[in-house]
Amino acid sequence: MSRSEMAFLTKILPRAQAAGEAVANHQFVTMLNPKYRGPNFKWEEFIPFAVGWAEASCWQSFSDAEWKRWKKDIVQAACTSAEYTAKRILKESGLLEWWPDPTRAEGEAAGRSVSWRHIADAPRDGSPVLLYYPSTRIEPELVAEGFFDTVFDGVWMISRGVSTMHLHTRRPTHWAPLPAPPAGGS
Repeated sequence: MSRSEMAFLTKILPRAQAAGEAVANHQFVTMLNPKYRGPNFKWEEFIPFAVGWAEASCWQSFSDAEWKRWKKDIVQAACTSAEYTAKRILKESGLLEWWPDPTRAEGEAAGRSVSWRHIADAPRDGSPVLLYYPSTRIEPELVAEGFFDTVFDGVWMISRGVSTMHLHTRRPTHWAPLPAPPAGGS
């Protein structure tokens, strides 16, 4: 293996993959906010959306020389990583199963509404629940699966699909039981 190939495999490829993963995670959190999502956004469109953002922005993680030499490979690695991450996030979050589709008839979506409750009434035994974090001046609204963790001084943790960094500066205000899994689902 040449030095150039070794440099790509050890330095460039991991950064390109991390860039794609970071873009997908960021876009997921951003799209949870209806202000950014728009009224007709469908979560089925999230994967190509995240891949497009990865393709458009992955150059920012590289020097001009690296970008000139490895552009095609960087874009491919970042897009592949963004696609994988977006699919994983959607699967782990279960969003496609319970998030209302704005293009469906009102009656069709009514059976899937979430009944939000004040966070003070939430179970604190580690059971997974849906958590609602209102938007702040700098962070978008967030809905995520999470649990109350007594190991870390009694804090709410997001359990899958998004970063826990938001939990250090924010607290959920509402919770809801997780919806039942889809019929015939695994």
